[in-house]
Amino acid sequence: MRAVGPCLLLVFGGCMNGYGRSSDEFTRRPPQQMSTVQVEWVADVELSEDLERPGALREADIASSIDDLASDDFGHRTRGSRALLAYGEEAIPYIGYRVSLMDTDPDPHCPACIVMHAILAKLPISRVGAQLESPYALARIAAAETAGEKQLRELAPQLVTLLDDEDPAVRRAAVTALRRITKTFLGYRADASPFKRAKSIEAWKREVGSAKQ
Repeated sequence: MRAVGPCLLLVFGGCMNGYGRSSDEFTRRPPQQMSTVQVEWVADVELSEDLERPGALREADIASSIDDLASDDFGHRTRGSRALLAYGEEAIPYIGYRVSLMDTDPDPHCPACIVMHAILAKLPISRVGAQLESPYALARIAAAETAGEKQLRELAPQLVTLLDDEDPAVRRAAVTALRRITKTFLGYRADASPFKRAKSIEAWKREVGSAKQ
């Protein structure tokens, strides 16, 4: 069986990752410092064709794999990351639910969420777009960041919709993605009042609409 990807195994190990920092420091980085590192890491992850694919998805198996990522044992973390990658897109809602269940204010760049990014990076545009409408905020955040990282202009209208999301973290991820895709700022603030956000959202709608013409 081929290795899933060198950076993936290092991120979840207690050893130093490829950027000369511990894995704990990597996962604690604020979103604005994560983008470049995350893009490079996701690009290095490989979904092995030799990896055994589960015939039937069971919630208990997914939950166990997510829990493995928080283990002190390197072997458990490696096993958990490989299993989640094997489950692929089917694992995304379980990750969104399970991580939110374990932490009321989850870090969108926790180990399980980084695996979710790796899964999204391998999906076609339409499937990334489907996750922008996920009931789980962590999945919407990961999908928005993936759209920005991969410059998925086709998803810009959906990202504009997320500018009015109930979760401020989702709004921040959406506007960051839009700025990366369009190279436009427009002054939107995710933490602004609904009234002020509405004005900026209209400007974004016009920007995205004009870009399509």
